[in-house]
Amino acid sequence: MAPVAMACLPAWTYNNDELTELEMEQIFLRNWVFVGHVSDIPNSGDYLCFGMANERAVIVRDREGQVRAFHNICRHRASRVVAEEKGHCGNSFICPFHGWSYNLDGTLENIPKAASFPEIDKQQFGLKAGSLKAENERMQAQAKVFAVG
Repeated sequence: MAPVAMACLPAWTYNNDELTELEMEQIFLRNWVFVGHVSDIPNSGDYLCFGMANERAVIVRDREGQVRAFHNICRHRASRVVAEEKGHCGNSFICPFHGWSYNLDGTLENIPKAASFPEIDKQQFGLKAGSLKAENERMQAQAKVFAVG
């Protein structure tokens, strides 16, 4: 009996950093990705985090009930604003590094010891927004918009 040809990728492809990076850039970060169901964040201040490749996002329900997506990165020192995968933050996100706080709509709320900084336009330093769409109550994020540049 003749050997059967295997229709699979060569073994080296399963543990190759360059190929993994190429797949992330060309496939995963260019398409909408399912991140959760709107029932996962039913109340104002409920959030869930999403990460793929080096991209990090936080999805939150704001005070008006709207679902929003932001980079999970503080605008001060690039610390993660939220460390847990899912939870409730009350009325704002507070960065654990230096305490910058952000409203649920992403606007910068407070800078501790603001007098020690040069004058900052709070409108310019809110959380960076990401793209989010809901189809049939399923939330999907377009991961490529979470790239930090």
